[in-house]
Amino acid sequence: MILDEICAHKRTEVETSKKSVPLSALKQRIAEISPARDFRAALRTPGISLIAEVKKASPSKGVLRAISILWTWADSTNGQGPAQSPF
Repeated sequence: MILDEICAHKRTEVETSKKSVPLSALKQRIAEISPARDFRAALRTPGISLIAEVKKASPSKGVLRAISILWTWADSTNGQGPAQSPF
């Protein structure tokens, strides 16, 4: 089945990633990440609220947009960044 192939590929990817980045480096990155904003509060803020899923690539179509476009959008949020859903 295709799902078994996807899972096998992902397991290989994860193992390769584990070897290329030490756990201590990952923990340091996590410590430096800004906390996510509250999703519900973000939607209740006056003005325009937007819910979007930004995808870099599609399994069937490949790369949809260059990743730099995502950073341009993120920079335009005036440092507020995305809110995270509690779900």
